[in-house]
Amino acid sequence: MYVEKSICDLDNKLVIRHETLRKIRHRLEIIRQIVDAPDVYCRALVEVVRRRRFSQQYSRVISLAFLLTYLLISVSVVCTLAGWLSG
Repeated sequence: MYVEKSICDLDNKLVIRHETLRKIRHRLEIIRQIVDAPDVYCRALVEVVRRRRFSQQYSRVISLAFLLTYLLISVSVVCTLAGWLSG
């Protein structure tokens, strides 16, 4: 009987300690996230700046491509009209 009671007591203690460790792990995970938050914020900020610069450069390239296309079409039309007028 003594052995069974000792085993039961030990099992109860293990269950309590297991639950305590689970709670400690959860709190440590929260602390880890708090510690990592500034680094995550900085990386996100760098990404925002990178994307904004890309967007601005892309807009400039598209504007220049549109302007170049417009000029090429205009020159083509002028050349065609000049050919018709002289022919």
